[in-house]
Amino acid sequence: MAEKKRVNHWPVMLLIALFAIIFLISLVSFQVRTTEIAVLTRLGSPIAERDTSPGWHFRLPWPIEDVWKHDRRIQIFEGQTGVYEEIYTRDQKNIIINVYAYWKVDPDNAITYMNKIGNREHAENQLNSILSHVKREVISQYNFNDLIATVRQAAEDGSVVIQDTVKLTDVEKRMNDMLRVAVQEYGIVISNVGIKHIGLPESVTQKVIARMQEDRRKIAEKTLAEGDAQAQIIQTQAQAEASNIINEGQSQATHIRAEADAKAAEYYAAFAENPDLAIFLRKLEGLRNTLEEDTTLIFDIETPPFDLFQKQAIPNLSLQSSPSTDANQ
Repeated sequence: MAEKKRVNHWPVMLLIALFAIIFLISLVSFQVRTTEIAVLTRLGSPIAERDTSPGWHFRLPWPIEDVWKHDRRIQIFEGQTGVYEEIYTRDQKNIIINVYAYWKVDPDNAITYMNKIGNREHAENQLNSILSHVKREVISQYNFNDLIATVRQAAEDGSVVIQDTVKLTDVEKRMNDMLRVAVQEYGIVISNVGIKHIGLPESVTQKVIARMQEDRRKIAEKTLAEGDAQAQIIQTQAQAEASNIINEGQSQATHIRAEADAKAAEYYAAFAENPDLAIFLRKLEGLRNTLEEDTTLIFDIETPPFDLFQKQAIPNLSLQSSPSTDANQ
C-alpha cells in the first residue's frame, strides 16, 4: 500500500519539477521579439557588447543581470491630448496649430535612450516639450497668410486642383530638421513631422468673421454702385437711341405724308374735272369691300352704291364722262 501511494505522487512531482525547470530557465535566459529592442544590464549598468538581437539569449539570474525592452517600431506622436497652444506668427496673428511626429528608438543609441528616457510615456513628454519650442521658433518666422494660402491649378479635365503652398511644405521641413537634431541626444530618431491642423482661437475667429462680413458688405455696396452706374449709362444710351429713332420716324412720316398729299392733290384735280367718275369709283370700292367673299345680298338698287346695278348707271356715266364722244356722235 505504501508503494502504491508513492507511485501516485509521481505526476505531481514531475509537474513541480517541470515548473521549476521553466522558472530556472527564465532566470537565466530571455527572448527578444522582432518588434522589440533590448539592452542587457549587469547590476544596473548596460553591457554594450552583449548580443540582444531578436531571438533567445542566456543571462545571469536577476538581480545580477536584467533585460530592458522597448518597442522598436515607428510611433506616432500627436501632442498631449487636450492641450491647445496658441502661437504667434511673424505678423502677430495668434493661431492654434497641431503637429504630429513619427519617431522610434535609435537601435544604435538604445543605451542612451534607456538611460535618459526609459519608456514611451517619458519619451512623449520630452517630445512634447521640444516640439512646442520648435513650433514657436519656426512659426514665428512666417506670416499668417503663408500658412493658409493655397494654389489653385486647372487640371486637364477642367477640374480645379488645390495644392499646398511651397511655404507650408517648407515649414514642415524646417520643423522636421530642427526636431531631428534636438532629439538625437536622447537616442530618438524622427522620420517625419507634419502639420495636422491649423485653427484660430474663438476670440480671433469672431473678429475674423466680423471683418469678413464687413469686407463682403463693402464689396456688395461697390458692386451695387457699379451696377447702378452701368444701368444709368444704359438708360441714357437707350433714351438717346429711342429719341433718334422717333425723330427719324417722324421725319420719314412727314416725307411720306408730303408725298401722299402730292398724290392726293393729283387725284383731287382729276376728280374735280370729273366728279361723276369719282363717285363711280367710290361706289365700286364699296361694292368690292362688301362682296369680298361669297355673299347673298338683298338690297334696294336705289340705295348707293347698289344703284350701279341700274341699267342707266353705266351708260349715263360713259356719256357724262366722255363729252368728246358725244360731240363726235
